[in-house]
Amino acid sequence: MKGGFMMNLLRNNKYSAAHGLLTGHFIEVKALYLAKFNAVPCVAFVGEIDNTKAFGWIRGNYSHSIRNVYQHVYWEHSENRDFFNSTIFVFNDKRMVEVAGNYCQILYAERQYDWAMKLIRELAEFYVAPAPAPAANVIGFVRQSEMN
Repeated sequence: MKGGFMMNLLRNNKYSAAHGLLTGHFIEVKALYLAKFNAVPCVAFVGEIDNTKAFGWIRGNYSHSIRNVYQHVYWEHSENRDFFNSTIFVFNDKRMVEVAGNYCQILYAERQYDWAMKLIRELAEFYVAPAPAPAANVIGFVRQSEMN
């Protein structure tokens, strides 16, 4: 079979290509890539970043190649404004970036490794150190070691 067994199944069955696209409260980005480009993406990930800064930076530096933007937002009553949970940027040349939580996923076609690694390094500039874990409270008859 030309193109491999899996890709032939996907070409011949639109349900398969869209299956899993809408998961949780938003679009599953890898399924969107598969449905839009009819290809399995390479994926790069950068975590522990300020997603608001990453979002603004991507919009400012890649606006010329952004084809679509899909966004999940929510209304925060206490601040009387909207916030985004996740944004998916669809670029030219079979590229996507998902900005969500405190991470970004970069999806790209094979042989676009250099572009993806350059983008990872640029987004890593928005690193935010994780908050320290709260101290554990001991309940019961266990004594603190410094009390001995």
